[in-house]
Amino acid sequence: MALRHEPFNVRVFGLVARGVVDESSHIDLLVDDDLHKINLGFQAMLLMDLQDMLDYKIDIVTEQGLGHLIKDRVFAEAKYLVNFTLKEAV
Repeated sequence: MALRHEPFNVRVFGLVARGVVDESSHIDLLVDDDLHKINLGFQAMLLMDLQDMLDYKIDIVTEQGLGHLIKDRVFAEAKYLVNFTLKEAV
């Protein structure tokens, strides 16, 4: 599904990446922000599709959108979505 919306280098971070998941959890996704490789509406479309499919709240942030205080931590814990499933976090 992610490929349909053309994001690339999609990574999960935050509580889910750390294995802390419960019914109130949300999923944090980090994506590259090269607008030459992704269309402008991809975040909204990907967000809606993922929330509908997974029944979790989804937050999407680009590398450029990360605050300088958390950037290093996010990069350190981020896991590529292709190699990561929610079952690994449970």
